[in-house]
Amino acid sequence: MIVPSPNFGLPEVIVQAATEDIYAAVTRPAPFEARLDPTRCLIVIPLASSDMTISENGYGEIGRIRRAFSLTYLPSGTARRARQSEEIEHLYISITANRTATLLERCGSRKWSLPNRVIEHRHGDIASAAQMIRRHLFEPSCPNATFLAAATDLLLSHAIGSTVKPSTPDAAAIFNNESLRRVLEEIDHQMESGIRVSDIAEDFDLTPSAFSRKFRASVGCSPQRYVIERRIGRAREMLKETDLPIAQIAYALGFSSQAHLTSSFKDLLGVTPGRYRASFTKQKSTGAGASVQAH
Repeated sequence: MIVPSPNFGLPEVIVQAATEDIYAAVTRPAPFEARLDPTRCLIVIPLASSDMTISENGYGEIGRIRRAFSLTYLPSGTARRARQSEEIEHLYISITANRTATLLERCGSRKWSLPNRVIEHRHGDIASAAQMIRRHLFEPSCPNATFLAAATDLLLSHAIGSTVKPSTPDAAAIFNNESLRRVLEEIDHQMESGIRVSDIAEDFDLTPSAFSRKFRASVGCSPQRYVIERRIGRAREMLKETDLPIAQIAYALGFSSQAHLTSSFKDLLGVTPGRYRASFTKQKSTGAGASVQAH
């Protein structure tokens, strides 16, 4: 598990879940420095364009993570530190070394071996799995341990497989890092005023359908789904941190009505905005934390 350092500290997380051998968390979008536990394997996936450096005792900087939805895998056994300067969310998954070794055995082939480390591995499955895990962690009911284990094993399989046959996606099929950063920034800028995929596609000399295919290959979901998730993410923060009426939050985030927000919120998280806010009000009154334990 990622452990706090007296000097740097664990980056603050929005939500977290744990099983016997897996710990998963989404970090709050803020710069941080953290010391990483050398006794466990770690997967880091930035959920937007990033600027993170990983350093290792005795070797200095060993890698830089900039690509959104790329997978970085760090094996156990070495003390490392991470420094992130951008205000974005990251998916952190900490895994016991035994689980990684067991998965390797199940691969059943001599060509597979435990990777030393993997920096910025890209594949469409990674983006999709990261989005699914993030959505799953934010469900108000306790995360399902079976789902978390299966999704983690998928990501581990890509880390292991990348050392055998590195992923080389068609450059024309995905956005490069700079283009993806521009796309995500443009979506964020238009979040409150309404987003037209056709307008963004035109900025990149693409048809709306070609843009949508390229976006899905790069991010793991459609542009429309990404926009809804970003809006719901902001709604969650506003419900938790402010006392603004739900209708006002809805209009501020570009929803056509409170009913539109409520419907989208419930579809994504399985609970209405009012009940979601009430759960945090109850937590504050009882002094409960925001972590979620998987069963």
